[in-house]
Amino acid sequence: MADVEELIKDNCAEVDVYHINHHGALTSSSSDFMAAIHPTVAISSNGQKHGHPRHEVIANRILTLNQTPQVYLTNKNPKTADGAWEADDEVIADLDYEGYDGMIEVGVWTESYRVWRWRDGAAIGKGDKYAIKVR
Repeated sequence: MADVEELIKDNCAEVDVYHINHHGALTSSSSDFMAAIHPTVAISSNGQKHGHPRHEVIANRILTLNQTPQVYLTNKNPKTADGAWEADDEVIADLDYEGYDGMIEVGVWTESYRVWRWRDGAAIGKGDKYAIKVR
């Protein structure tokens, strides 16, 4: 498998929002790549089948950055998902897998953006607000 992250990391700038590669599988989000992009927010579109995102990826590659990004998940991992990262419910969109009704939405304005979790067709709260990085 080609290590695309290694090929592009030197040409990457810091980012505000990072959609975690390959659902947070062990082959994604290398430490060098994460240090190059240094996101404020990381989002994983994950499901219950493969136990993504992996604990090693989130705990050792993303949450160890100097300014720790906030991590959001589309789905809660079942307790049977060995090696999966366990997130707090407040950052998860779909808690029960019934209908796969969870969604993460990012709305962008001039100087800020918000991250909403949607469940059962309704936004949860007013969304978490973040400042856009000045480059």
